[in-house]
Amino acid sequence: DIADLLLYKESKIEQSSVHQELNVAGWDGTGVGGIEGTSGKQDMPSPLDDSNDKSIVRGFILLFLSKLPNPGEELHKDVLTRLLHFIILRLLKRVNIVTNNRGSSVMTGSAEYCEKIRAWQALCILSRFVTTEIASDVCKLTFTSMSQNLHGQIRYFIEIFTIQCARLH
Repeated sequence: DIADLLLYKESKIEQSSVHQELNVAGWDGTGVGGIEGTSGKQDMPSPLDDSNDKSIVRGFILLFLSKLPNPGEELHKDVLTRLLHFIILRLLKRVNIVTNNRGSSVMTGSAEYCEKIRAWQALCILSRFVTTEIASDVCKLTFTSMSQNLHGQIRYFIEIFTIQCARLH
C-alpha cells in the first residue's frame, strides 16, 4: 500500500553484526556438504536485504507525488479523490494514533517517532491536494495532532502542512 511505503523506515543494523558469517561444518555453499577445498563459511543473508530498496521506493513515490499536476489542471478527478485524498486522510489518521498514554512526547528515534515524522513529511508534499471536499476532515485531524505533546521536529512539519493548507483555503 502506498501510504505504508510513505511511512517505511529501514531497520538499523548494529555495527557489531555487519560482517557476520554463518559457519556450517562441511557446507560448501551449494547445499552439498563435505566437498574438499571449501571453507565452510558463507555470508549470512541479511533479514534486511530489501531494506534499502523500500527506502528508495519511498523516495520515488514522494518524487512522483510531487510531480503530479495541481488539482484543477490536468489531474484526473479519480486520481485526486481515490488516491491522493485517500492517502492524505490515511496518513492523518495514522499520526493521530497515540500509543504513549503517559503524556510525554514520543522518544526520538523510536518507531512511532519515525512514522510520525515521515507521515508529516509526506503530508507537506501532499498539502496542495487538500481540496474543499476534504478540508474540514483535514483540519479536524490536523488540530488533533497539534494537541499532542510532540517533538519540535515533528511539530515543524505539522506547522508547514497547516500553513500550506491555509494558503490554499
